[in-house]
Amino acid sequence: FIERNKDNPFFLYFGTNDIHVPRYPHGRFRGKTDMGYRGDAILQFDWSVGEVVRALKEAGVYDNTLIIITSDNGPVVDDGYQDEAVEKLKNHKPWGPFRGGKYSTFEAGTRVPFIVHWTGNV
Repeated sequence: FIERNKDNPFFLYFGTNDIHVPRYPHGRFRGKTDMGYRGDAILQFDWSVGEVVRALKEAGVYDNTLIIITSDNGPVVDDGYQDEAVEKLKNHKPWGPFRGGKYSTFEAGTRVPFIVHWTGNV
C-alpha cells in the first residue's frame, strides 16, 4: 500500500488486536519475553510498527508522514484468560500510579498512550 501510494497523500489506519484476548502471538514471538503471551503480543506489535516505519522509509515518505500510536482504553491484565498474564506480570504496572483500568472511568481506564512522530514538526 505504502509503495503504491507514495506519490500521493494517503491515510493508513493500521489497527491491531495483538494485545486483545485471546492473545496468541505468532510463533516467532512466543516465548521471546518473560511475560507470557501478553508480553509476546506486545513484542509482536512493536515489530509490526517497525515494519510500517521501515516501509515508509524505503518509500521515501517517512519524513513527511505523521505517525500516531494510541490505544482504545486503559489496561486490563486479569481478563479471565489463562495465559499467564497475571502470574508473569512481576513488578510491571501497566496502569502506573493510577486507579482503575479497562472497564472503569477512573484515570487508569481513560488515560491511554499517545505517541506522535512527524520529522521536523512534532
